[in-house]
Amino acid sequence: MKKLLALVLALALALPLGVTAFAADAEKVDLSLTGFDAGVLCDGDGVYYGPNDLIPPDSTVYLPFRIFAGENPDDPDEVGAWYGDRDNYKVKFDKGDDNTKMIKKISFVEKKFEARGWRCHALKIELAQDFSGDEFKLTPSVTFTAKRYLVDSISAEGGEPGNGVKGHYGFDTLEELNGASEGDVAFKDLTQGVYAPGSKMTMGLKFFMGNGERSADADFKAGDGGVVVKPQKNEDNEITWEDEKDTLAWLNFTSDDDAKKFFPKMTTKWDDQEYAEYFADQDAYLFDFIGNPQIASTSRATLRLRLPFVDEDGELSVDNESIVVYEVVDGELSPITQPGSIRETEDGDWVFEMKTRRLGTYIIAEKPAAAAEEAVEAPAEAESPAETAEEAPAEEAPAAPAKAILPSFAK
Repeated sequence: MKKLLALVLALALALPLGVTAFAADAEKVDLSLTGFDAGVLCDGDGVYYGPNDLIPPDSTVYLPFRIFAGENPDDPDEVGAWYGDRDNYKVKFDKGDDNTKMIKKISFVEKKFEARGWRCHALKIELAQDFSGDEFKLTPSVTFTAKRYLVDSISAEGGEPGNGVKGHYGFDTLEELNGASEGDVAFKDLTQGVYAPGSKMTMGLKFFMGNGERSADADFKAGDGGVVVKPQKNEDNEITWEDEKDTLAWLNFTSDDDAKKFFPKMTTKWDDQEYAEYFADQDAYLFDFIGNPQIASTSRATLRLRLPFVDEDGELSVDNESIVVYEVVDGELSPITQPGSIRETEDGDWVFEMKTRRLGTYIIAEKPAAAAEEAVEAPAEAESPAETAEEAPAEEAPAAPAKAILPSFAK
């Protein structure tokens, strides 16, 4: 399938180069190639999607020009390097006519794809975050416009003889082109493989972005995204988040009649340095529920976060009364630790436990932060201070995530 795709794309790429006139009478060519689906896209490692795959939000996909070369092992980036040469081509990107806000940026880059062993030029499309269960049709495109008189190699395909040119050449004037040659091939005699300045090739894509769906009785790896969970209506639900060693977080709740879907991604990675000075003299651990999703439950859900300060015997390695848990609320650290909120479960796990209707951004520290006196006072009981008690409407859109920002420290 990949060989067939490479052949089709190689032929498509050659089409705008074929002009019926001789080079001496070179004319502009304007060709639009549309309908490329998700099957031509891969992730950052070079793993390809299927033609009908749903691309996850907040991801980056690539269209490697490596496949336009027919997977030629001798010169894997020949075509990409040619189209990436800004002396020869002007490149214009278009987010299309559908859901343009879901595309953050389009660019043309050189990148190594580890799974393929390739280093090549590629179209790079960065997608926006989305916390819903909706699907979005995306129709981006890229247009290459010749800035000079260009001669390109055209292979013999489908009974056509090709043009006999092996390389790629650019000229400032038509006279220069007509006076040049490659071996026995005089460029002035070419009937294909010539670009006149202003010749265009537009490649159009159409694919779909969205989160998949899973039951709310589910286990996730920390950092997993690309899905929403649908609670079982009026039933008990349990979601867990794990790393390679342990379960990091547990969420238990009874869903209400609406059983509204929500985005369950939880990460333990810090992004940047804003709160570094608060925890510079200690270890601090992040539990960041992206999008701060609201939980469609009949009463407040129970959230438990694993305490990282445990020795090989399963005992706390710090005084439990010194441990402080913060929630990031409107960019501020709010302490939410209360008597009884730090405890050992029946399974022997030391956890911080709270009641909440909305998942937030939490930091577990072995002692108060250096600037803790600047944080707001803790609420009367261990619940999320970001929620509005029992009145928080289930249909309210999730708030944007308040990112806790510290040096990367995850276990």
